[in-house]
Amino acid sequence: CWVCLVFWGSVTRISFLIKRQLMITGSPKGTVVVWNLEEGKVDSLIIKAHHGPICGLQCLPDEPLLVTSSSDNSLKMWRFDMSDGSASLFKIREGHFKPPVSIRFHGVDGASILSSGNDSSLRVFNTITEIANKSFGRASYNRKASKKRGNKWADPLIMPPISTFTSETTRDKEWDSIVAVHRGIPTVTTWSFDKSKMGEHKLCHERFKKNISGQKGISATCACLTHCGNFAVIGYSSGHIDKYNIQSGIHKKPKHTQHR
Repeated sequence: CWVCLVFWGSVTRISFLIKRQLMITGSPKGTVVVWNLEEGKVDSLIIKAHHGPICGLQCLPDEPLLVTSSSDNSLKMWRFDMSDGSASLFKIREGHFKPPVSIRFHGVDGASILSSGNDSSLRVFNTITEIANKSFGRASYNRKASKKRGNKWADPLIMPPISTFTSETTRDKEWDSIVAVHRGIPTVTTWSFDKSKMGEHKLCHERFKKNISGQKGISATCACLTHCGNFAVIGYSSGHIDKYNIQSGIHKKPKHTQHR
C-alpha cells in the first residue's frame, strides 16, 4: 500500500497474530500498523507507539499480546483488548529517549534518583524496585494542552531540556518540591514529586518577560530550594538573583539583587 509508505515509512519489522489473522508491522516513524489478512486492509494503527524507529516487534504465541522495542530506550507490551479489536498499552519499561543531562538523589535514604534528559522530561528511578520507576512527563508551556495532544503528534509546546534541577523532601506532600532550570530561557518550572507530574508554577520575573533594560536573551543558570521547602532562589546569566515562594509562585523580593 503506497499510502502507508508515504505516511509511516518503510517496514522495519513484521510479526503475525495467527489466531486473529493479523499481520503487524513496525515503521521507522514509531508507528505500529495492524493488518487484517482476511480482508487485505489496515485493521488499526498505534500512531507514535514509540518516539523512535520500531527495531523490535514480536507477537506472543497463543496470547493477544504484542511486544515492541525501539531506539527510544523503551520496551512496551500491547494487549488486543479494545472493543474495536485494537491494542492498548499494557506494560512498559523505559528510560529517557534522549541522553540524560542531570541526575541526583531525592532525599537522604538513597531510594529515589531524579533525572532529566534532552527529551525535556523528568523521571524518577527507584533503587529498590522497578515498579516505583515513573515519568513525570515532558516540560510544557501549557501542560493541559500538551496532555490533550498525547504522544501521537509532535508538540510545539514542549519546553527546552532541563539543564539542572534541585529538590527537597520537607514539603513533598503539601506542594511542589522540585525546581527545574531550562536550557536557554529565563523561565523556571516547578514539579511535584508526590504527584509525579509537572507543577502549575512557571517562575519568571517581569523584567525578563518584558525584556526590560535590554534583558533579551537572558537565561536562568542555577536554582536552589531552601531546606524548609518554602522558597526557591534562582540565579540568572544577567547576574540577577530572585526568590520565589514555592506554594504560591509569588516573587518575594521586589527589590532584586544583581551581581556584576
